[in-house]
Amino acid sequence: MDEESKKEESELNEIQKHLESLGFDTTQNEIDAFKISFSVAASGIVDVSLDWPEESSEKNAEMTATLLFSLDSGLLKNLMLESIMNTIEQYPESKGDIQKVVEKWAELENSTHTNPCIKPSDTLNNS
Repeated sequence: MDEESKKEESELNEIQKHLESLGFDTTQNEIDAFKISFSVAASGIVDVSLDWPEESSEKNAEMTATLLFSLDSGLLKNLMLESIMNTIEQYPESKGDIQKVVEKWAELENSTHTNPCIKPSDTLNNS
């Protein structure tokens, strides 16, 4: 098995663990598997591809929807951070580059949070 295949298998295992933690049974046959891949070109173009199983089921639809919801809502953040830490362990020479990515991620996350015009705690002050 080449390095890319090992990485893909590892990523799929991580997703399966997360889905199991959400209560889904992931003991389906390999033929029922699906895969969502993300890549970013040097130009900044993001590509998302979905590999659908040959035989689809209601359960696959639920699992795919849950995965997409988890991505959208940030529920996979800890899983992504764990994957980043595993990458640093496997490739210690990449630690500096990965640290830059995490710092930029934190900057983006902080820049998108907005504060309410009136803080709820301010309404409870007795003046």
